[in-house]
Amino acid sequence: MSRETILVVDDSEYILEFLRELLGQKGFAVLTASEGGEAMTVLKHTRIDLLLTDLIMPNVAGMELVKHVHAHHPDVIMVIMTGYATLESAREAMVFGVVDYIFKPFKSGEILGAVENALERAQLRRENARLREALALSNASQVIANTVSCTTDLGETVVKSASTLTRSRYGAVIVLDEDECQYRLRYSNAQPAEGHEAHKIGATYPLDLFKLASQATFLVTVDDSHPLGGHVRHLTLADLRKLGCPEVLPIEQEALYVPFKAKGKTRAILVLSKQLGEPHFSASDLPVLSVVANLGATSMDNASLAGTLEHTYVNTLISLNMILEAKHPYTKGHTQRVVELCTGLGRRLGLSSAELQDLREGAMLHDIGKIAISDAILNKPTSLTPGEVEIVRQHPVIGDTIIRPIKFLQHCRPVVRHHHERWDGGGYPDGLKGELIHVHARICTLADTVDAMASERSYRAPLSFPEIYDQVLMGSGTQFDEDLVKIMLRMIERGEVGNIEQPRKLVVG
Repeated sequence: MSRETILVVDDSEYILEFLRELLGQKGFAVLTASEGGEAMTVLKHTRIDLLLTDLIMPNVAGMELVKHVHAHHPDVIMVIMTGYATLESAREAMVFGVVDYIFKPFKSGEILGAVENALERAQLRRENARLREALALSNASQVIANTVSCTTDLGETVVKSASTLTRSRYGAVIVLDEDECQYRLRYSNAQPAEGHEAHKIGATYPLDLFKLASQATFLVTVDDSHPLGGHVRHLTLADLRKLGCPEVLPIEQEALYVPFKAKGKTRAILVLSKQLGEPHFSASDLPVLSVVANLGATSMDNASLAGTLEHTYVNTLISLNMILEAKHPYTKGHTQRVVELCTGLGRRLGLSSAELQDLREGAMLHDIGKIAISDAILNKPTSLTPGEVEIVRQHPVIGDTIIRPIKFLQHCRPVVRHHHERWDGGGYPDGLKGELIHVHARICTLADTVDAMASERSYRAPLSFPEIYDQVLMGSGTQFDEDLVKIMLRMIERGEVGNIEQPRKLVVG
């Protein structure tokens, strides 16, 4: 089995033949080129460990070749052979990664010693690079594993990690949307290429357009040659366009499409793109991307599972709440009406869509603590005793106790615990006052009270329109937030509170 592969570049056929024989006897695989342009072609198609090059050559000279290798093949170790070395040329060569000089004419021992020393340095460099890569990959793994949602956050985390590890400028993540049976561009750090405005974040694509990308990693290049071509499936940009597979990112030089698979199913596709002048993807990038892909797919599976569990848990609590209401004829439909009232108040108050969602979920669970209160008390047809009143007043604390351990329901706690607090501080369980009460809880307090007044109870009939209107107005600044009262009164006047029976003629003084 041969050792490392060495590319010797010199315009002297004698030197090429001499070094081919000398290095070959030591077990090296030796390739030759007579000038820099020919060497660049070899480097496109073959993995090279060490470059031995002359400086003065026709066509593409040695220093130009050195700069090309430094930019496009950074893993190749370089040694210069020359009879015309100067201090200036030596400095320039060292800047571009050359590790040694050999002066012509040289002896066999000198060239062999220089080659062995250079390869030892290359080995140390590779080991250091592997250690740095392992550390970077470990850090990236931890970040990806800790990202618990298959949203823009996860896409951005994956792209940043993969781009850093592979030295790529652009990256994007396309996620499988199983409900819609399509792929969706979840994250991209590049503006859509000219003429590809459809490739914006949120754009969707039919599944069959990414059929090839969903199967295995493949490389796309502008032309038909690349050192990585033998390691993965290789397509030209023209081939990609014939297949109809979206480019997603601008491809000036090359791109990799990497599927994220979990349990045999593709969850997403990572696309990385190299621009002109950037180093090519290398074989060492493939295991790194494999780890990133596995972590990304696992995180997406975990996110999906977590989302399913959260949805199931919330639905269970809501179902318990609905069962509780169904058992008590006077409270049937109360929760849904409170949610609708809260949404109307919140929207008119200018809450964002995310805040409205949090408010709705809090309102949906605001009475969940009543599942621990006896039916005999909740459905009692006569007035409650002071002791029974005190038991009922515990339901906000009981509800808060139920949801406190549930991380994804923390946003519901202010509503569940504080929907019986008063603006003047006279409420329960914590006696909060004014703006110390969360705005969601203040909204729910008013909505809850209005629906209770408009609903039949075991001990009274629904209040009339004027009674509800007057009681809400009287509670302004004492029981309720004054700003919310103004909004609620306008909603009542306009008939936007569904269970309040409107009078035939309304006169508001």
